[in-house]
Order: sequence, then C-alpha cells, then structure tokens
Amino acid sequence: MPDGRHVQRRERLAFVTGCSHIVVGLETGIQRLRVGGVRRVVVPPRVGYGTQPPWGVDVPPHSILVFVIDEVRVLGRRLCHARL
Repeated sequence: MPDGRHVQRRERLAFVTGCSHIVVGLETGIQRLRVGGVRRVVVPPRVGYGTQPPWGVDVPPHSILVFVIDEVRVLGRRLCHARL
C-alpha cells in the first residue's frame, strides 16, 4: 500500500468471470491463466478500488493492489444474470 503496509491473505475465491464480481484489473490479469498456473497481477487504482474501496475492505483509496494467483481448478461455465 502507499503507506508501506501490506495485507497478506491466503484464501480460496470462487467467482464467475465477466460478471463484475472482482475488480476489473484482476479479471483482466487472470485471462488465459490455466489450471496449475501462477501469476502475479499488479492492479493500478483506476482498475482496482480507485477512490472508494468497498465497505469493509481495509484498503486506502488510490492503492495499488498486488495479487499472486494460483489457479486450482475451473468449476465450469456459468452465465451472468443481470438484475433488473
């Protein structure tokens, strides 16, 4: 983080790509990642949390996010459902 702090978490995350479930920069960074692959994704604020991190996220505004992704498995294909 800009102030020198860092947050390290090791947790599994399941999401559907293309449905805005994760920040745009992370979704872009994991495209074409294969099962068993590892990738370091650096997300600038404009495609990360920007000026308004989501409520409950302990990340200051304008933070550069760094993710290390290990793709464990693909659960299948799902379609996004828009809420009207």
